Amino acid sequence: MNVVELQAMLDKTVNGLMTQLSDQMPESPYRDFYHWSFSAANSNSNDWAQTTGLTQLVVLTMKLYQGFVSSHEVEDLVTLSIPINIYQVYEIVSDNLAIGLGIPSPHDPAFSARQNLMQTFNQAMIARLQGTSLANNRKLDVIKNIADISMFAQSLSTTKHYAAANQYLKHHPLVTIGQLEYATWPLLAANMESCIDAVEAVAGYQVAAIVREGFIRRYESTSTLLSGVPLTLQQRVEVSTHAILVVPIFAYYLGILCEKVRPVANWSQVIENNSLYNALYIAAQLIRLLNDLGTKLVTQSTDQRQTFIQELKIRAHRDPNAGLRSILQGSITDFDMLLTRIDKDLAHGEFNLGFTDLLNIPSSIEAIEQFEQRLIFCSTLYRNNKARLTAVLEEITDVLEDSTTSKIISRIVEFHEVMYAYSFREAEGEYAV
Repeated sequence: MNVVELQAMLDKTVNGLMTQLSDQMPESPYRDFYHWSFSAANSNSNDWAQTTGLTQLVVLTMKLYQGFVSSHEVEDLVTLSIPINIYQVYEIVSDNLAIGLGIPSPHDPAFSARQNLMQTFNQAMIARLQGTSLANNRKLDVIKNIADISMFAQSLSTTKHYAAANQYLKHHPLVTIGQLEYATWPLLAANMESCIDAVEAVAGYQVAAIVREGFIRRYESTSTLLSGVPLTLQQRVEVSTHAILVVPIFAYYLGILCEKVRPVANWSQVIENNSLYNALYIAAQLIRLLNDLGTKLVTQSTDQRQTFIQELKIRAHRDPNAGLRSILQGSITDFDMLLTRIDKDLAHGEFNLGFTDLLNIPSSIEAIEQFEQRLIFCSTLYRNNKARLTAVLEEITDVLEDSTTSKIISRIVEFHEVMYAYSFREAEGEYAV
């Protein structure tokens, strides 16, 4: 993949987004801004594509298939991927709204409002995916009335959003910054309709049910996590696995390859015997563990983990009043490559399998000991799941008499292993499913 090829595929995806914009996003000043932001009128349109995640999605799409198909087939696959990639651009918006909801903060006056908004949005999404039309989806009116949140402040790239908006306002003096900054409703509406468009794009495919049900489980699981209901660690892992989008998104990517661009014999068998779903679910769980703990932390050896935990305990003894949050935050500089994802979720108050339910334990030593047990559990699960995935992928290869599907699923996990070894503050660690 060279720069010219990437730019061509990015341009193709941007054109697809622009074509669908008026159908997916309600008429609003923000829709006009969004159209401008991706157009040639914006001299920084490539920066905006990076800010919204579109560039990373096109890179992922091309890397996913690279080496398995011809350049002509890659072009066809990128075209077929446009609906799912548009959806993922808008889905970043609802992900951003959830920033800070994993770790309640008394300094966040909009916490309850965002929690209510996200729960309502999840319910509306589920209803829409189950067949409720826009006209009959009563939750949408509720969303319109409560969607008054700064989408610039509630993002991982606040400065870039303000910069793009201010550039636009120089040429559109009748538009106010507030109309762009608080455009929660049009963005969530586009998020919802782009999801439906992605589902409908594969409606005739054998992976259609996996895609639709995967989306439904995603929004159900996100609601469960937001509700704060007590869950065992195993339940938290399972719910968290469904809460990320690996299963529906990569079922889509595999479906367009194996059913449309290069049909594979016996494809129906891996659908019917659930081996494709099982492989994607295991991959999703691996990626969830990587997402929350980071590659180096989840793959530590026993000796390395013991050394790390001992250092945390030494720090706790030095400051008996420090809680787990303070100790972890104080360790990031010294263990930066080990705590890439811990750093991210502490900084943004996001749900994390490793520690979010341990932060209020009064005794820092007890919290560290429970954190250690959490690491042992997750590392063991990661190792066991790697072996399980290998076995399921061998089964899929045998049934299909072709290894491409298995190699692509392996590549999905490897892609995230590399990415989550980097800090979220670096471009290499920005994108996440």
